Amino acid sequence: MDHASAPLVVGLTDGIGMGKSTVSRMLEQRNVPVLDADQMVHELYAAGGLAVEPIGAAFPTAVTGGAVDRTALSACVVGNPAALRQLEDIVHPLVKAQRSLGLRRAAEWGAEAVVLDIPLLFETGAEADCDLTVAVSAPPHIQRRRVLSRKGMSPGWLLF
Repeated sequence: MDHASAPLVVGLTDGIGMGKSTVSRMLEQRNVPVLDADQMVHELYAAGGLAVEPIGAAFPTAVTGGAVDRTALSACVVGNPAALRQLEDIVHPLVKAQRSLGLRRAAEWGAEAVVLDIPLLFETGAEADCDLTVAVSAPPHIQRRRVLSRKGMSPGWLLF
């Protein structure tokens, strides 16, 4: 990547409850632009979001009131690898387009670095767009406390 005109692209990832969001907030407080993939998905699923129509076409029961109902969508794809792949084929390109737009804007603003906050950084191949990657980690007892403090979480979400 040509850093005379483009910022350093840092891919940030973690496992559940490791602290990636905390690191992202710390970087944002230091005026480092952070492109949050989870936030992008929330916007894509909201009323008027670009993912609503294609998800509604693929999973009609998953759209209610003009927005994607995450619970209903989950019921459509959990335990169904073909449906999950179909959802990923809809959502991942939209997130990638949003990410590309964010990277262009960061370059236009003259940012020296930009962080891609992506939980599935390697699984989606997004690491190829990064100059370096950072994996956030936390001790098991802290991870456990963070995960269990989230709404709807139970010890079953922990694999240790």
